[in-house]
Amino acid sequence: MHCFCFEELFMRKNKDALKTTFEDIDAEDKTPYCKEWAEAYAKLTAIKQGAPIIIAIINVVACTVFDLMSSFEKKYTKNDATLSTFAKITIL
Repeated sequence: MHCFCFEELFMRKNKDALKTTFEDIDAEDKTPYCKEWAEAYAKLTAIKQGAPIIIAIINVVACTVFDLMSSFEKKYTKNDATLSTFAKITIL
């Protein structure tokens, strides 16, 4: 199913493939297989692309929170503040 649907939708740009039912093979089967395949393919692609983006957002938020927390620690040098932030990130 993957080869046929991928070829029709992405290579030939045939959007009517989503309505293909394969009734010529089984007269009682009216299931739009390419539509089901396209939904599953879209979910899989969203997960593959979304996971790294979410991880990057979490890292930015965590670093921001740690920088704000280090300002409350009253470190006297920039080096001490940087070491404190690095320790927190390493523990996390």
